[in-house]
Amino acid sequence: WLRPQIYGLPGETVEQAYIREAKAVRERVGIVDVSTLGKIAVKGPDAAEFLDRVYTNTFSTLPVNKARYGLMLREDGLAFDDGTTWRLSEHEFLMTTTTANAGRVMQHLDYLLDVVWPDLRVHLVSVTDQWAGAAVAGPKSRDVLAACVTGTAVDDAALPFMGIVHGEIAGAPVMICRLSFSGERAYEVYCGAGHGAHVWDWLMEAGKPFGIVPYGLEAMGTLRIEKGHVTGAEIDGRTTARDLHLGWMLSRKKPFVGSAMMDREGLSAPDRLQLVGVVSLDHRALKAGAHIVEQADPENPRGSIGHITSVCFSPALERYVGLALVSGGAARIGTRAHVSDP
Repeated sequence: WLRPQIYGLPGETVEQAYIREAKAVRERVGIVDVSTLGKIAVKGPDAAEFLDRVYTNTFSTLPVNKARYGLMLREDGLAFDDGTTWRLSEHEFLMTTTTANAGRVMQHLDYLLDVVWPDLRVHLVSVTDQWAGAAVAGPKSRDVLAACVTGTAVDDAALPFMGIVHGEIAGAPVMICRLSFSGERAYEVYCGAGHGAHVWDWLMEAGKPFGIVPYGLEAMGTLRIEKGHVTGAEIDGRTTARDLHLGWMLSRKKPFVGSAMMDREGLSAPDRLQLVGVVSLDHRALKAGAHIVEQADPENPRGSIGHITSVCFSPALERYVGLALVSGGAARIGTRAHVSDP
């Protein structure tokens, strides 16, 4: 998949473009292509039970036409993937995965059904290519939908947080879920892949009075860093749910993949690399991959206590910010350190 890094104006640098786009989402409304998310249809009488075993949190209690954020662990107890899963009927769900892990999650689920739980009555189909998706985000996002969606209301009563409705945009059937990757009010609008460009164009047209701006991957990353939401840079195969402050998603009422291993001594040590937010105090740009040290020594960089995973210039805070994995990070919040980038 290829997606725009920015929707640049003539003469703009990449940084200028993503700052403008992210600012528009915070102040007005923006639209981003989310068609690349992995999408898996999960159907059958045991679909809810299957999801309870796969995710760390519970999905069998999810009402029809609602979505829930879910976290998967690997069998060794480390974080594997996250995403939202939508309940379309009693025995039918639409699971979304991160773009990078779409294939791996499908393989993981196929293996579990074929080898571990062959008795479960569940059928999986990868439908990533069948759905096009656009996320409309920002304070004016509901106004944009209200201007172009027919066949359903989109007010807060009809479409509450994590709610799902079905309607049309310019004759194309759409499924809309109110969920947010950016921290702003936002909606994901799904339609058949063949209608993707058509629906996008109509959303853009409906958004003109509200100052809608298309935003690319850089702005999307900026918004999620400001929010503190993790992606592949933090779910890197070495972190646990607790390292990422997602321990609240670990159910104690049911077993799930990884639950037998997640409390191992090494995975609960207090000095583990844990997620923190970082702010540049001297307004210099941070760099992803740079190490964090307690004592600055440019001649002999040493004593790394962690590294920066994701960075951006935050238009909301007007400074460079980032996410980092730092040893014992939870206990270091509010303290100062140095960035060492040889």
